[in-house]
Parts: sequence; structure tokens; C-alpha cells
Amino acid sequence: MKHLNDQLRELREQVAEKAHLESVRRSLYDQQRELERKVRELNQLRSSENADVEKLEGFSLAALYYLVTGKKEEMLDKERQEAYAAQVKYEAAQAELDAVAEEIRKTRERLTGLSDCEQKYANLKQEKKEKIKQSMGPEAEQIMELEEAIAVQESRLKEIREASGVGSEALQIANQIIASLDKAKGWGTWDAIGGGGIVTEVAKRNHLNTAQRMVGDLQVKLRKYRTELTDVTVEANVEVGIDGFLNFADYFFDGLLVDWTVLNKITKSKSQAESTRNKISMMQYRLSEIKRSAEQARDEKKAELDALILKIGE
Repeated sequence: MKHLNDQLRELREQVAEKAHLESVRRSLYDQQRELERKVRELNQLRSSENADVEKLEGFSLAALYYLVTGKKEEMLDKERQEAYAAQVKYEAAQAELDAVAEEIRKTRERLTGLSDCEQKYANLKQEKKEKIKQSMGPEAEQIMELEEAIAVQESRLKEIREASGVGSEALQIANQIIASLDKAKGWGTWDAIGGGGIVTEVAKRNHLNTAQRMVGDLQVKLRKYRTELTDVTVEANVEVGIDGFLNFADYFFDGLLVDWTVLNKITKSKSQAESTRNKISMMQYRLSEIKRSAEQARDEKKAELDALILKIGE
């Protein structure tokens, strides 16, 4: 019977994993369509901004006008900043799309190996039921139901742990971004009160560059977190604005890349990062509550099962 139980446990896990992966795949396909649209739009914006730069660098009427009025370098610098901002947003969205495509590929591969697990599980469960009936009598059905209930909670706990693990990684990156922005803001404040110069400017930009690089990493991680939360949050009816995770990079970059020397722009982006960190923390707390509830439900069913088996043995 032990060998049969081990096989059943493995097949139960496969059935639960398949259901979870199918839900994840649907979410990933939705995200892929959304990101493909977003990448197309940002690519058009990038092309438009680059065209504006080329016009001012060339011999267009606009270039001649700003040259005559003495504002060409000022306008050219502004257009280059906007082109750079468009490029950064495009690259961030493309990185997200690539990450989602890779997750879809991995999910398909894992699902291929689980194609017939439901039927195998049903057949083996029936086999065990017949054996239990022969040895334990009328309690067989109740034993099977309790074992099934325990398996359901174990599957929930596995999904919760996976989602919580991704959330912890996202939280760590968010904290690093906030720390970099704090340092950039500190150097910017020093610059604003007259203690600046090339050293403070370089230090400030270095910290902003660090934050910018990590924003792309965080956006990818948040998208994965959102996907992992799909089954857990729907079942537990948890709402903390998790869809907002998908647009973090857009909120963060708005205005900062075009005029990142201005302190209030750094402050605004830091506020966006802190808001996202708070959402992650709130969700992690809710996940811990859901985890405790699932553990309690599992333990209660285990106690029922133990009591029933002891009763049969009397």
C-alpha cells in the first residue's frame, strides 16, 4: 500500500501542477498580447523621437529657425533626452516581452510532460479505493475524501510558497531602487544648496543609472509575481491593486529620464517605487495569512484522518 500511496501522491501533485500551469499559461498569453501592443506603440514613439532629433541635426526648417533664434542646442538637447527616454521605455517593454515569451516556452514544456496525469490519477485512485474497501470496509470512502482534502491544501501551500518567494525577490529589488534614489536625491540636494559641481553631478547620475537598470529587473519580476498570484488571489478573494504592478516601469520613468536633474522628479519616482514596495509588502502579508489558513485546514483534515484510522483499528 505504501508504494501505491507514493504513486498517488506524485500523481496528485502532477494534477495540481497541471491545473496551475494551465492558469499561468492563460495569464501569460494575455500578457504577451498586451506587451506586443505596447512594444509596437513604443517603437513608433521611439522612431518619431529619433526623427525629431535628425531634423534638428540636419537642415530642416525647424533646425534653421532654432539656429537663427539661438535655441538650437537647447532644443536639440531636449529632443535627445526625449529620444533617450523613449528608447529606455521601449527596451524595458521588449525585455518584459522576451521574459514572458520564455515563461510561455517553459510552461509549454512542463505541460507536455503532464498531458495524461489526470487519467493516471483517476485509475490509480480507483485501484486504491477497491483495496481499502476490501481491508477497511465502509470507511474507505471517507478516508479517500480526507486524503484528497489534505492534498488540496498541500497544493495550495506549494503555490503560496512559490508566489511568496517571487514576492521576496521583488521586494529586495524595490528596496535597492529606493536606496539608489535616496542617494541620488542626497547628492542632488547638496548640489542645489551650492555644494555641487562635477563630482556631485557624476555621483547623482551614477545612482540614477543604477536605479534605472534595476527598474527593468523589477518590472520583469513583478510580472512574474502577478502571474504566480493568479490562482492564489482568485481563490482567496485578495485585492491590493496587483494589476498596477504591470505598469510600474511606465510610472517610474515618466518625467525622470527627460529631466532627471530636477529634485522633484527624483522624489516622484522614489514615491512610485515606495508605493510599489508597499503593495508588495501588503500582498506578502496577505499571502502569509492565506498560508496560515491553508496550514490550519490541512492539519485539521490530518487530525480527522488519524482519528478515523485509529477508530478502525480498535
